Amino acid sequence: MLKKHNLLALFLSFIYLFAMLRFIPLLASVDQSPWLSPSDPTLIKSFDLQPSATLPQTVAGLGNRDCDDTTVTTRPALLFQAPLTATACFVSTAFGIAESNGIISFNGTRLAGQTINFSGYLPGLIAVPSSSDVITYTSAGADGLFLHFNRSLPGPITTNTSLNGEITYRFTQPASTSLKDMSGTLLPAQTDSLGFSSNGEWMVVDSPNRALLRINTQTLEVIPFYVPFNYSIGISPGAQTSVSNDGRYVAVASRNFSVFRLFDMSTCGTVPQHISGPVVCQSRDLLPFLQAHINEFFGGFQLRFASNNILTFFGVNTVAGSIKRAHYSLLAPGQTSDHTSYVGMGDSFSSGEGENLGNTYYVPVTDTALNMCHLSTRSYPYLIGFGLALSDFHNVACSGAVMNKVTGIGAIQSLDNAPVESWIPGNHRQIDYLNTTHPSFLTLTIGGNDVGFADILTECATSHFTIPLPVTCKYASDPEERGKIAERIADQFSNLKATYKAIIRQTQSRSKLYVVGYPQFIQAVGGSCGLNVHLNDAERQLVTFATHYMDQVIKAAADASGAYYLDTENALAGFNLCSIVQDRDMAVNGLTEGDDKHLPWWGALAIDQATRIAGIEELGIGNESFHPNANGHRLLYEKILQLTGGDPSSFNVCTTPGVVVCPKTVASVPLPDGSYFGSNAVTFAASLATSNSPPLPAPPTHAKLLASDSSSSNAHLQLGYLLPGAPASVTTNFGQTSLGSYGVNASGVLDISVSLLHVPAGFHALHISAVDMAGQSRDYFQTVFVPGPPTDINGNGINDLSESCGFSNKSGIDIDQDGIDDACDGYIGLPPQPKVAFTVRTLSATSSW
Repeated sequence: MLKKHNLLALFLSFIYLFAMLRFIPLLASVDQSPWLSPSDPTLIKSFDLQPSATLPQTVAGLGNRDCDDTTVTTRPALLFQAPLTATACFVSTAFGIAESNGIISFNGTRLAGQTINFSGYLPGLIAVPSSSDVITYTSAGADGLFLHFNRSLPGPITTNTSLNGEITYRFTQPASTSLKDMSGTLLPAQTDSLGFSSNGEWMVVDSPNRALLRINTQTLEVIPFYVPFNYSIGISPGAQTSVSNDGRYVAVASRNFSVFRLFDMSTCGTVPQHISGPVVCQSRDLLPFLQAHINEFFGGFQLRFASNNILTFFGVNTVAGSIKRAHYSLLAPGQTSDHTSYVGMGDSFSSGEGENLGNTYYVPVTDTALNMCHLSTRSYPYLIGFGLALSDFHNVACSGAVMNKVTGIGAIQSLDNAPVESWIPGNHRQIDYLNTTHPSFLTLTIGGNDVGFADILTECATSHFTIPLPVTCKYASDPEERGKIAERIADQFSNLKATYKAIIRQTQSRSKLYVVGYPQFIQAVGGSCGLNVHLNDAERQLVTFATHYMDQVIKAAADASGAYYLDTENALAGFNLCSIVQDRDMAVNGLTEGDDKHLPWWGALAIDQATRIAGIEELGIGNESFHPNANGHRLLYEKILQLTGGDPSSFNVCTTPGVVVCPKTVASVPLPDGSYFGSNAVTFAASLATSNSPPLPAPPTHAKLLASDSSSSNAHLQLGYLLPGAPASVTTNFGQTSLGSYGVNASGVLDISVSLLHVPAGFHALHISAVDMAGQSRDYFQTVFVPGPPTDINGNGINDLSESCGFSNKSGIDIDQDGIDDACDGYIGLPPQPKVAFTVRTLSATSSW
């Protein structure tokens, strides 16, 4: 006999189908989407899976929620105590990563902790991707679980540390809300069916004996849109679900229940106060189409909306008695595939920040007040696209990008709100531009900004013009500070590896990821340095050693992730700064005024006289400084082609044919050169390379200055994911001068205004000593500039009206006669040819030409 709730589900199915037949005429007035057109969609097979290959990782292997296998440290190494690690499939969230058993690793922390709910027991967690919320749950009996939303982590959490260093995170308040209908009735959920939009704003789940639900995760508005599956007949529905980022579309598939349907949620009827069944929503049954176009179609798994008009999935079918698996893209009727052969990604070394003729070659929308990605059509990614005659390539690199801007949550760099489809960089995570395409290959240069190279170079390049006058910047002269740079580089190994793996996952391991190293932009010793170099021998040596070690760590991380490393370290040799070469052939800019503000440096400052904190681009130190120019990008392009056999798309990056991701079995943090960086840096890198070594205190983390406030002497600093209530102190001059002590608020945020009234003019490294969410002491740093008096901004005792180079002492030389003093002319060209006037006379007459 059928059980009572089975009869109820069958009855609801008949009611739903009957209502749909009656409701369809009423939908004529609704603006229908392409999916509901009478025309057929388009089915494209992206690639076949090899028989030995597995589907990408998902939570519990159920197919609906993406996660990545990650190893975290849950107990630190102490004297006579080995560290303890845990490996699980973690979901990426706005606050860090979290896995189903309740382990959380917060952003910026080095220890992961187990969560304990408000009632005092260890709960499981449902992490909401790209969100600061998590879901806990209680039992709903045979119907599944009741879901409870805990908002804005880490706000409602405290940190507890045991004697052995293990940490637990305890919720200090109950969940703020639960999944209910408008009558206040809790709605049970079968979490096997639970799926989220990639932005975390929408979710879909099956509520047994009621309906499949689409939920707004912020408002908890619920729409019951389809009949529920039956979970009590001994066959698991294995529901595969997906919801688009705007919540308009939901896709549901079940191989066991012969379902593959797409719903337009904008067509749904009115939701009753008490939910006992689905309302009517217009949908399209895609199963007949798929069965007609895929031989012996078995089912669809891991459904994902790449965009509103593209649904991707892994399809399983039978061919000649053998099971086959492939990745498909299903395009709404009338839509075309945005095929792309190649995508360039990364920071300023990929965007072409060193462009000498920005107004001519920068993509216009990337050189505005709202978007300063500075994308040059003479950057090496563009040269690759043009050189290989690719009609379908894009460059989404953005000047100033850090790893979080490539793969992080809510990581935008511009404010012009261009959609992903426009391929304008800076408006989205760089991997979001890969949603609708699987390029043949990608290039990526990233990591330099994460260790603060720009700040280091700025301070070294300007140290010769500050008062008192130091001969060499402290990063190059102080062995301890020099060693910390190596530690910061080593500390990026795991972040680099995670970034590469995230990109590989985004492309379903079908795109070759070429990781491009950083070129040496200055000759280490000898040569002849121009007026615009502003780095002495010790500082040149620092740049050379740091770049080399950065490339070593990048290569190791690429090897560990399966990306292919391209060694371009010496691509500019003979043409980099201080090389003996014609100025017109120089491949790298020296210190340049730049045109980031399209104003002279003093004009940009005059606009903001109310503040004493200014950005580097406003001080006669353009972002173009110390970057490859058009000549340099040509050399990088040639080196990349040389390293990839002339064609990155056909070059074999793995020994196995057809495989483009091949992690090396041995890849760990390389050790820096101890003779230069010191033994402490070597010891620190070794502690990262082996779990048997007790880790040393974390090196300083590069943080960003939030802004300057309206006060004429304050810098506004903000750091998150710190221990609530813990003290924090700010110092400058490498810890020699205290700028005050402060407290972290209850949400784990340090939000302070620091007075710089008595700090002398010039560049200074602010250091913030604080305790992170895991209870570990941390050091954060940021370089700031403190202007001098209004008529002497750089504080060198010379009236600004007499200077044309900002921090560079005027040389009085302008070889190329371009109106820019060569001391701050990043690119010094040839002098113009002299004009020759002459007169021609004839015997019969005289005439002047």
